[in-house]
Amino acid sequence: MYANVGGYEPDLAKASEVDVRFTAAPGGRTRVDLEHRHFERHGAGGASMRTAVDSSGGWGSLLEMFMDEVKRGELQGMIVRSADFYGPGAVLSVTHATVTERLRAGKTPQWLGNPKAVHMFTYTQDAGRTLALLGNTATAYGQVWHALTSHEPMTGELFVRLACELSHRPYGLQVPPRWMLALLGVFVPIVRENMEMLYQFEHDYRFDSGKFERAFGLTATGYREGIAATLSDSVPGV
Repeated sequence: MYANVGGYEPDLAKASEVDVRFTAAPGGRTRVDLEHRHFERHGAGGASMRTAVDSSGGWGSLLEMFMDEVKRGELQGMIVRSADFYGPGAVLSVTHATVTERLRAGKTPQWLGNPKAVHMFTYTQDAGRTLALLGNTATAYGQVWHALTSHEPMTGELFVRLACELSHRPYGLQVPPRWMLALLGVFVPIVRENMEMLYQFEHDYRFDSGKFERAFGLTATGYREGIAATLSDSVPGV
């Protein structure tokens, strides 16, 4: 589905996208994923549209309506949230483009925003474990969950330092200014798409999966182990 600030936009170059995916799950259930992306295509109106769909009456309200139907017994479902992904195969993640791919190419890693700010990430295999367990646990339905995520206070500086160490490269980090990020976005789509979310990289971003950990008695993969597995999947010699 394509949308513009004023309604339907037939020109795809000027429209954001709403992607809704329905995936068969065990027990005759259906998993629904919704992603609204490419706000930058709206030009000057992009920021206001993103604010609108993130405010009262936006996607949050629709999710509340969904959960109301679940509680009334009209639907069977749950909401599962995660932090930004990293891990083997996560080629659309920010860290894949700015850290993993640059190390693979023999270049210095980059970071968006403040490299000293805390920014927590969800390891893809932990996200998979979370969904598999929740989807097969009858009592998990009708609730909101956070995917299993390490409690380690990760920062961009530490993430890159670990990645360089594990790939046997000297530590180096580039932090492009905003104007350069806009230029990089022309060539690196994932950077362009994350410009609107840059505030999450400029200030501390913490994510708590304690509810899931207590319910299932599990702990998340540590960043050192997760970054090592990510690099071994992409960077030669790791």
